[in-house]
Amino acid sequence: MNQENADSRNAIASFGLALLAAVGLTGCTGLQPPSEKQARHQVETELSRPLPGRPSLEGMTPRTELSAYLKLAATHQPNVAAAYYDWLAAVERISQARSLPDPKLTFQMDVGNLIEAIMPGVMFDFPGAGKLRAQAEVASAEAQAKYEAFRLAVAQSAYNVQQPLIQLRLLDEKLLLTRQSCELMAETEQAARAQNQSGSAALAEVLRAQMERDRLESELGSLEDARQPLLAQYKAAFGLGLTDPAPPVPAPLTIAGQAVDEKQLKEAWRRNPRFRILEAEIQQAEAAIRLAQKNANPDYTVGLEADLKAAPAMWRPQAGMTLPIWRDKIAARIAEAQAGKSAAQARLAAEQIDLAVEFATTWFTWREARRSLELNGQKLQPKARQAWLAARAAYAAGQADFSSLLDAERALLAIQWSEAEARSQRDLALLDMSLLLAGKVPGKAASMPGGASSPGNPPAAASSNGKAKKM
Repeated sequence: MNQENADSRNAIASFGLALLAAVGLTGCTGLQPPSEKQARHQVETELSRPLPGRPSLEGMTPRTELSAYLKLAATHQPNVAAAYYDWLAAVERISQARSLPDPKLTFQMDVGNLIEAIMPGVMFDFPGAGKLRAQAEVASAEAQAKYEAFRLAVAQSAYNVQQPLIQLRLLDEKLLLTRQSCELMAETEQAARAQNQSGSAALAEVLRAQMERDRLESELGSLEDARQPLLAQYKAAFGLGLTDPAPPVPAPLTIAGQAVDEKQLKEAWRRNPRFRILEAEIQQAEAAIRLAQKNANPDYTVGLEADLKAAPAMWRPQAGMTLPIWRDKIAARIAEAQAGKSAAQARLAAEQIDLAVEFATTWFTWREARRSLELNGQKLQPKARQAWLAARAAYAAGQADFSSLLDAERALLAIQWSEAEARSQRDLALLDMSLLLAGKVPGKAASMPGGASSPGNPPAAASSNGKAKKM
């Protein structure tokens, strides 16, 4: 009897040690595959990770470099934060995919008139050969796609900051030109009034000058109203709402750009985030094919139970395996994965075609805007200014009617507006190409025009390098 009790105690002690060892496994960590190490290294070294709270505008001035504004937007824009955490979640799924299933504790009792057997146990599941590695490859490819989507979101945030800035610059140029035209029209009205009092001009010319000035003042009001939606877009790029103060507008504004040769252009094209996302999806589909093929391999279960009531104690090893006999199901999984790969390859081909068309269109817009800038700045504006000066002198001498002077002033203002719009169109096209080619863009952009003409001179025309000049 004493021997039986000793055997029972030994069995209980032995099983207790085995149970403690099984529980201790819960504190273990698995081996990281290279793809997981690379993904975690990307997370640790990422500089555009979101920062908590609202963006701080302290120390930001109009003279602060544009790169500081872009970094502030990238670290506080909600869309960037969403893409970042999607990527982070995908990286964490790699660990889940390559880890073994949790062990299971089991417990059985044989109960008759009395408890005849008490059998605790522990069971371990082992997926078939290569399944965990294939699962990790699928998860790693998904994480890479999410990383490229995050990169694209960062690039989009930079675009969202610069686009309204370019439009605000255009608005400021139009406001400057229109105010100067108002001042000139006021002078023209005074001249017409003086000629009317002397009897050399009709009252209708005074009224026409007043009507033109009223029209320009109304145009000024419309331009001023256009500032609010642009400022709302600018604030939204930083994750700020309508009631939040707007960040300062950097001036002079320079859209980052550099000339690239054909080799650099091809490299930028290859690294385009939109392509990289689809390439990662293809890799994910290829890993899914390998995983589906591994489903033909059985999964295994091993375990151990101990009958603590038996004397001497009885140990009951257990083992089991799945029987992957449904070959049509396995074939369907492989076919599904292959179809997914074909779909991803087709999406990549379609994206390459669409992006090529977008780039060709944007490149044409950029070149057309440059030609328009050269035409307006070097040819049309000098001639329009000469025509305006001639019409003004002829009207003062009584040799031309008021209509000729008014037409000359309108033509000059229209050409100056056209130049400002062409400069804005050029920089927007440059910005579009920057987004298309992941930051590699051809050409150099303009800087914010500065300086204003003094009253009495014709409106300042902005030159092709973005600086205001008097014609």
